[in-house]
Amino acid sequence: MELVELDSNNHSIHQLEKFSHIDLSQKKEELELLKRKQANLVEIYEKEGDDMAKRLELMGEKLADERNKFQ
Repeated sequence: MELVELDSNNHSIHQLEKFSHIDLSQKKEELELLKRKQANLVEIYEKEGDDMAKRLELMGEKLADERNKFQ
């Protein structure tokens, strides 16, 4: 069990050392990239939502037209 814990700790230390080598400007660039990706996804989802609303509205109009034909 101690060997597993030691390996786990060594892995964690290695990850921390690797992370500490990344400079601050690179971290900022990565954060900005993530923010842009998130904003793009929000824009895409909003557009898809608008498109879905338009399709539902058209379907409702078609159903109303069909209902009116039978009345």
